[in-house]
Amino acid sequence: MGLSPAGDQRGLTLVELLVVMVILSVVTTMLVTIFINLQGAYGFTVNSAHAREDARGAMETMVAHIRNAQVPTTGPHAGMSPIVSAAGDSISFYTTHGTAGGTGTPVLVRYRYRYEPAAGIRTLAYQRDTNGNHLIDSGDLEQVLSRDVMDGDPNGDGSQTDRVDLFTYSYFDTGGNLRTTGATYTATGNVATGVAAVPAASLASIVSVNIRLIVDLNPRRSPVYLDLRSTVQPRNLRQE
Repeated sequence: MGLSPAGDQRGLTLVELLVVMVILSVVTTMLVTIFINLQGAYGFTVNSAHAREDARGAMETMVAHIRNAQVPTTGPHAGMSPIVSAAGDSISFYTTHGTAGGTGTPVLVRYRYRYEPAAGIRTLAYQRDTNGNHLIDSGDLEQVLSRDVMDGDPNGDGSQTDRVDLFTYSYFDTGGNLRTTGATYTATGNVATGVAAVPAASLASIVSVNIRLIVDLNPRRSPVYLDLRSTVQPRNLRQE
């Protein structure tokens, strides 16, 4: 068979080459976009799963500790209420839950759970009286349990007028009337109406502690909220 004449061998024209390059560019862009979207979706799934786990773990820990609150037998609060303070953003109490000593005997320890609503922080943390002085102070290590807690600003607009109390309480006042805490707030977080804390004289008469934990699973992006709620009856404060 004879060879084809040299004049019949043609390559790609400039227009055809440009068309191929455009097609390849479009396909490459689509593949990169799909990869980035899949990577972002995977990152959100992993991060949100960790946030859910932290929030649920924090709720379970708070419930267990508060349920097992006990009256201290030593220190400035000996013989008084197991709950030392009860506010909308914090609660402090004595409990033996998870505090076994070296002999395996439960040790009564003071705890405090506290919510920090400041923008850029928004954490739920707890402190344990590690130095045994019956106080919660700078000498006690603070551990963060959950981040991006939005109780102080559920709308994420910087104003606290929509603030939700992390803790609310049902209790009997000194006159024997059943009361419930709950407050509305100004834009700066000050109480506008209602009561956010249980009076000291009624701490021993708390019937239940209501916990509402709102966590943003997609921080700094379009918010996705996890809203956890639980009601706890401290065993040593139940009213007959």
